[in-house]
Order: sequence, then structure tokens, then C-alpha cells
Amino acid sequence: MQVVLRRKGFEVEKKEVEELLKNFSIEDDPQATYYVVIGGRELPAKKALGKVFEAKGTGLTLLDFTTQDAVRIFRRLGFEIVKRGKESILELAGVIKAGGNAVEDKRKLYEGSP
Repeated sequence: MQVVLRRKGFEVEKKEVEELLKNFSIEDDPQATYYVVIGGRELPAKKALGKVFEAKGTGLTLLDFTTQDAVRIFRRLGFEIVKRGKESILELAGVIKAGGNAVEDKRKLYEGSP
């Protein structure tokens, strides 16, 4: 598959990515939310793509692309992406409180009102 990112183009295939990352040790990232599943392992998507770029000699660093770029590229290659990590407190506003106004509670929470 042809990938063009930040005006740099290169070829990458799913099998090649699997081979590059199968024995690669990428530490879990407590700040990562999106992970790519490769060989049954969940790897932080951005760090995994950084390793692919490094191996391909693209010259791109982690500062040159976003997690969104990584997710998009891995999905196009056919890899599963999983989301894990912190749930937003705003998603839970009004869910637990019995009675009351969930819309108003969410507004107060968002605005930082008591």
C-alpha cells in the first residue's frame, strides 16, 4: 500500500508490518488511548507506527505525525484498532444520579460549576 504522510511517500504492506513488529518490544503507554492489534498483542498505535517508520528509513519521528494518522494507516492495512484507557467524566454525567436533571448536571460539570 502506498502511504503519503507529510509529503513523504513509501510502500508498506500488512505482512511487512507484522514481521517488523512481531518481536518488537514496545512498552505500554499509560497515556495512549488507541492500540493496534498485531499478532494478538495490543501495541500503542502511534509508537508502533513510529517503529515502522524508523525501520523503513522515512525520517519521520513521533513528532511528525498524530495518533489519528497512525490509526488511519493501520486500519487501511487491515489491522484492528482498539480503544482503551480513561473514560471521560462527561460521558458519565447524569448516569448515576437518580432523579435530577442530567442535562443540567452535565452543563454544570462542563462549566466547572458546583
